[in-house]
This record gives sequence, structure tokens and C-alpha cells, in this order.
Amino acid sequence: WIGLSTGLMAFFGGIINIGSKKKAFLFIKIAIVSVLILVFCTICINTTFLYFYLTKGSSVSYAEYVVIRLFVKGQIWNSLFNYALLFITIPLLLELKPFKRFF
Repeated sequence: WIGLSTGLMAFFGGIINIGSKKKAFLFIKIAIVSVLILVFCTICINTTFLYFYLTKGSSVSYAEYVVIRLFVKGQIWNSLFNYALLFITIPLLLELKPFKRFF
């Protein structure tokens, strides 16, 4: 499951093409990729797998588990921190000489 969600993260980054020629849309593209990763990788794949794996025989519903995992256990804060790092580092990396050919 982790490998599937990691591969999907790379797929979303590639399909949205963060390093395209139009610099004005860079932050919009990063936001789109971040939302796609949160919804599909964090919630749909990882949380669903952990729900079935960890709640066998429990009376916890899927919606309750999503809220518990994201807000009580703090996964949402981890995700938001990682997305903030994307917004900071990608523009900086694209300004470096080796990466300029992609931009």
C-alpha cells in the first residue's frame, strides 16, 4: 500500500508537470498536486488500508477512523508541513543552474 501511494504521488507530480515552461502557474500546480496527494494517497489508499488492518473487530466506522487518523493522530499536520515544504523548495530548486533547463 505504501509503495502504491508513493508511486501515485510521483504520477501526480509528473502528470501535472510542475516544471513546465509557465512560471506563473507553478504555485497553482503545486496546490493541485498537494490536494490530489492528500485525497488519493493519504486518505483513499493509506487510511483505507490502515482502517482495514487496524480496526478488525472494532466498532469504529470508516468516517470516524479518518477523523481520528487525520486530526487526533495528527496526520493532517504532517501532510500540511510537507506541502508547505513543497511550496518553499520547488521554486528555490528551479532557480538553481542544473534545474533551469527544466524550467
